[in-house]
Order: sequence, then C-alpha cells, then structure tokens
Amino acid sequence: LQDFAAGAFAAAPHITALLISDPQGHALRAVRDEGGGSVAVNTLDLSHDPAFSSVLADVDAFVRPHWGKPVFIPQANTTFLTYRVPVWVREDLIGVVIATVSTGSLSRLTASLSDPPRYTAFILYDHDYVLAHPFLINGFGGQNPEVPLPLLSEFSDGIITDYKDIPETSGAILIAP
Repeated sequence: LQDFAAGAFAAAPHITALLISDPQGHALRAVRDEGGGSVAVNTLDLSHDPAFSSVLADVDAFVRPHWGKPVFIPQANTTFLTYRVPVWVREDLIGVVIATVSTGSLSRLTASLSDPPRYTAFILYDHDYVLAHPFLINGFGGQNPEVPLPLLSEFSDGIITDYKDIPETSGAILIAP
C-alpha cells in the first residue's frame, strides 16, 4: 500500500493524507510528510471515533463523491478539507476513501499562481470565508474548531475583502458547500 499511496500522492501533490476504511472503522491511513518526500502508512481503529461516525453518515447520505466542510484539527494546528468517496457494491456501502487537503497546501498553490501586485490567486468558501490565499500558508491567528477559516470581511487583503466588486474575469474561484 505504501507504493500505491506514494504513487497517488505523486499525481496529486496537494493531498495531505488518504484514508481507506470499511463501515466498521477498520482503516488504513497514508500521510505525506511536510516536506512531501515520504509517505507513512498505518492502520487505525475508528470504530469508536464520533468524528468518523459523522463522516460515514455523511458519505452514506450523499451517495456520490463530495467535499466535506472545512475542519480545524488542533493536533495538526491546521484546517483541512476532505474529499469523500463512498465505495458501493450494488446498494451496500462497503467502504469510504477520504482524500485530505490542508488549507496551507491550497494556499501554497494560490501563491504559486499569483504574481503580486498584478494579481493574487485565492479561493473563497461559501462566499464569506477565505479558504486559500498566499497569506494563509501558515494558517491564521484566530483558527480553532469553531472558526476553521477566516471571514472574508475581516481578511487582511483589502483587495479581496470586497470581492463583489471584482470583475467576473478576474479568475476568482468560489467553492460553495
């Protein structure tokens, strides 16, 4: 699995972790190190984890692959997005594959796409929150489980705080839940 995970990560450099689990919570997790050079693989028992139970209920309800809401993980001191892919055999949910992307990784991508002062790439979430921006590579000061993303109206980049005035052709990306 380590070779599979390393190959999957090579094709998707912004993925931070990959989790494969059955509905009972027997899981395999692959995590890329911060430098992106190696992948650690381990097994997990998520059978009594309330967060996993919530994710599994969400996957079962959506039926198709979808993005979960941003979640701040205190142990990692960062916010993550998860792309959740249910694995079905006919009408039976037999597992889930979850790809995790950190907002820091997405912010590094926006930085690589930016050319200040001419333009700055950024991603908004639900019109009111900044999901990724070059200023967020290392997170932001008020980040916690209740506030996983900064409010656009309070963000330190004055150009994007009033994004409604930004022309449609600006390349602004909006992600709605």
